[in-house]
Amino acid sequence: VDSVLALYTAPRTAIRQVVAARYSPDATFEDPLVRVRGKDAIEAQFVALKAMFVSAALRNVEINIADSECQQKPGWAIAVTYSVLYRFSRFLGDIALEIRQTTQLRLNEDGLVELHRDEWHNPLGHLSHLPFPFGHIYDLWRSFLGYSSSVLTLRAAALVDATSSPVARLGDAVNNAFMDVTHSDLSVLGVLQCICDLRGFSTFRVGATTFQNMTAVIIGDVDALLLNIVSQLVHGGAASVHVVTAHSSGASAFHSSGVASEGNTCTVTLHVVDSSSSSEITLWCWSLRQLLLAPRRQVDLLVFGDFATGMGPRPHAMSRRQQKRQQQQQKHQQQLSPCRGGDLLGTDLEILDTFLTGIQPVLASCAH
Repeated sequence: VDSVLALYTAPRTAIRQVVAARYSPDATFEDPLVRVRGKDAIEAQFVALKAMFVSAALRNVEINIADSECQQKPGWAIAVTYSVLYRFSRFLGDIALEIRQTTQLRLNEDGLVELHRDEWHNPLGHLSHLPFPFGHIYDLWRSFLGYSSSVLTLRAAALVDATSSPVARLGDAVNNAFMDVTHSDLSVLGVLQCICDLRGFSTFRVGATTFQNMTAVIIGDVDALLLNIVSQLVHGGAASVHVVTAHSSGASAFHSSGVASEGNTCTVTLHVVDSSSSSEITLWCWSLRQLLLAPRRQVDLLVFGDFATGMGPRPHAMSRRQQKRQQQQQKHQQQLSPCRGGDLLGTDLEILDTFLTGIQPVLASCAH
């Protein structure tokens, strides 16, 4: 179920992996707008969502394996009801499209999805009940729209793939030259992207339900930016926020700020972890997993900020460092996938690796 739900929030590479692993070759996907068949067409539909919306998030997920409606239809195995929040732009704050829907999954004998149906809880969701001949015309329209949109998406994706490879090689060459000159692990393209993209523009413009019932973990030094993020999570409806810092001095600054008492329903907890000891980080991650295990919660939002390092200097051999960085970044990508996010800038990779490894078991598949 987590893999299927990740299709709505995951990046394109994760979508391809989920469809390839979880869907049968002749699987069918349908919603009130389209109906398609085959793995490529299903992948294209979810890739198209990435082109139309800048981000998506799931809310209030309810899984029902023995749903009454499913029992009336032999072969249905799982029904999941939830809300999908689609954001049009990073600069529009809370302006978003929210769709409440039920996903019904039918599995074949091998446990692969052979039918994926999304029923929307809005007027469009009632179009499937149109009488003949309008219902037949509606089905033909869904098939036509699904086929045409899948073909266009697949061709557009092929064009992007054809042009992205040389651009990526050029970017790698620029980054390697920059790191050779500066003897650092910073990516010049990553820095420019963060400056030009301005994804933080709407970070502090949130509504009362932006982070509704979410569990957040924020790892970083206690400063004005971190306290502002915590405050917005509290006012945005988060259920719990765990702040992890390396300095006891940050604890006094955190408590004196009063941010923990701003919300009536949100629980804010401060954790002081010795960043110079990987065993201490591992132990804290274990305690977090135990803490979330009882209420059966997962981490919905993971934030990495500036964090004091204490694991020794970086090696000076450029080739060895670059090789280690490449291996670790690949591992981080696997750990974060299918989560959105993953910008790594100026972070001690060993600390990051230890935190990600420890938090991964309780990291929600649709987390940010």
